[in-house]
Amino acid sequence: MKEKIKKVLDEKKLNEKTPKYGKRKLKIGLVSCLLAFTLSIPITFAKENKPAEVTHTITITDELQKAKDDAIETLDDNGIKDNESISKINACTTVEQVRKTKKEIIKKHREENRKKQEQEEQERIKEEQRNKERDNILAELATDVKKWETIKTQLGEDGAKEFYKKIEEKFNTDPTFTAQKAKSYLEKPELLKKDDELKEAKEKAKKELKENGIDTEFFLKRIDSASKKELVEELTKQIISSHKLQKAKEKLIKELDKYTYVFDKSEHNDLANHLKEAKKKEIQNATTVEEVNKIEKQLQDANELSKVKKEAKAFLDRLTHVKGTEKTEITNKIGNAKDTKQAITLVKDELKKALDGYSDVFSEKLYPKDFVKALKKQEEQEIDKINSLEELNKKLDTIENANKIAKAKEEAKEKVKDMKELSFEEKTEAYNAIGSGSTLEEVNAEIKKAEEKESLKKAKDDAIDRLDDYGIKDNESISKINSCNSVEQVNKVKKELIEKRKQENRKKQEKEEQERIKEEQRKKELEDVLAELATGDKGLELEKALGKEKIEKLFNEIKQGLNNPEYTKEKAKKALEALETKLNELKEVKKEAKEELRKEGITSKLFLDKIDLAKTKEGVDALKTEIIKSHKEEVLKKALKEAKEKLKLSYERANKFLETENGKYYVYPIQKLVNEAYDYVEEGKDITLEKANKLAEDIEDAVKNVKELSTKEQREKAKQYVDLKNLPDKV
Repeated sequence: MKEKIKKVLDEKKLNEKTPKYGKRKLKIGLVSCLLAFTLSIPITFAKENKPAEVTHTITITDELQKAKDDAIETLDDNGIKDNESISKINACTTVEQVRKTKKEIIKKHREENRKKQEQEEQERIKEEQRNKERDNILAELATDVKKWETIKTQLGEDGAKEFYKKIEEKFNTDPTFTAQKAKSYLEKPELLKKDDELKEAKEKAKKELKENGIDTEFFLKRIDSASKKELVEELTKQIISSHKLQKAKEKLIKELDKYTYVFDKSEHNDLANHLKEAKKKEIQNATTVEEVNKIEKQLQDANELSKVKKEAKAFLDRLTHVKGTEKTEITNKIGNAKDTKQAITLVKDELKKALDGYSDVFSEKLYPKDFVKALKKQEEQEIDKINSLEELNKKLDTIENANKIAKAKEEAKEKVKDMKELSFEEKTEAYNAIGSGSTLEEVNAEIKKAEEKESLKKAKDDAIDRLDDYGIKDNESISKINSCNSVEQVNKVKKELIEKRKQENRKKQEKEEQERIKEEQRKKELEDVLAELATGDKGLELEKALGKEKIEKLFNEIKQGLNNPEYTKEKAKKALEALETKLNELKEVKKEAKEELRKEGITSKLFLDKIDLAKTKEGVDALKTEIIKSHKEEVLKKALKEAKEKLKLSYERANKFLETENGKYYVYPIQKLVNEAYDYVEEGKDITLEKANKLAEDIEDAVKNVKELSTKEQREKAKQYVDLKNLPDKV
């Protein structure tokens, strides 16, 4: 397919250099090629396994389109460009049909051109002949002095000039103006004036016809065919008169349907149609507009009388007192009435009789008897003045309405009387308002006001009772109800207040439920704390460490808290934590106390257990102090004993040393210390631990020092201590 398109395009390029069909042909060829390609696509898909058939179909399509393009080009060359001809070519389905159609179109076109040329030639020849005749006539006028003089004599010089000028103008402006006509004017110049007058009359006549809506070709041609001015005028008059007559007839016949009372189909449809057809014939037979108008007037009068009779009978139906044979008799009288006045008078009399039937408006219960009588007489006089059924109906409407109003007032007052919610003053006000009502609407409006007031009061009472059912008794809510101005507003406010209370109750219940759950949770938590104190390890530990009294105190506090909503788990925990803190502090104090005891050298389990048994910090501190003090006293006693024994031993060794060195001058330092120790060792006087240890050490050091010296050193040393004047007694 691509190769075929390429081949066609190549051929078209070649044709551009040596055009065979022209540029338009090339464009059509390209479109044809693309169209052929488009049309070939579905065929290729449908018959993919038959390439020979596809190729054949494409070839036929190209040839047909080429034939159409050639045909359109040929038509164009022959000046045939109308859409109809091109459509005929495009509608062809075969090449042969294209050729045949093209041939027929060209043949027809040529025949039309030939006839046109012949007609144009005839018109040209005719125009040339007319121009020649014109020129001859004009030349004759210009050269025929005798004719000029004759015409000038008849028309005067100015008239003659105007005459010649008009003839020339007619040749130039009127294609129908001929030489023969011009010659007739020359023979009888007065004919030109008559023809002008005739022409003017025709134009005027046509204008009049158009002004009267007559523009049909038939009548215009009749005017054109008239040969005299008088005939034109008479013909115009006849046409317009006939036209007006016809229009009047058509109008009246068309309007027959509006005379519904003359041709009343409600009772006798066939008779009404028969009468209408007869009236149409009568109208059609009328020969003048006046006759038509007379028929129309008769119809109007008859229709009005029939209308009045029908309305009078209908009016009679409104009078409830007229019944049976009496009604039939009056109805017949109305039907036989000769004019509208007679029919109206009959029903007026019946209306006056009917006044007695309106007992509410003419009530002797409401008004004095003479007043009622005068009122009726006044109404009768007003009825006598009425001359139309329309006014009679209005009067009856007024009477009936007044009667309805009077009746409504009585009923309204009875309703007010039965109202239980209204006070005496409110009822009196309602009576006066109802009595002053001048229309049924006003009376109904006043009774409606009273009913609304009654309903409003009842609604308020019911609403307050309903609020009371929900426990709503506060002044604010009651005031809201009492300030309402309608039942709807009362119901709305009542609904809002009840809904508000329901919400409050619902919230209250929800809150109470939450508080109940919260209270149960609180108690459960406290009970858990109690259980922990009673049976838990921590409780036992606290009791053991702090004493049963404190645990029982906390236990009782929490137990009492079960009945106190403000006593929470946190408070119990806080109290428990306080004990735990005391326990921890006590443990720490005990630990520190034990550490101090150990530092003091107290490691006996007896003393450590005593610390563990203490229940307070103060107890621990006191016990610790007591143990340490007791321990220190024991240690001190033991140390003092040991110090005394040591002092005694040192004392004895020093004495023994002195005994071996007795008489020697250098023993004074030792003797002095021995003398000092004598009171404590021999006499048993009290001595402190420090002094005992110090004295023993000094003795030992003195002895040691003496022993360590050489003889020479001992003597020199001794001199420092020997006081010859104050030697001890024992020395």
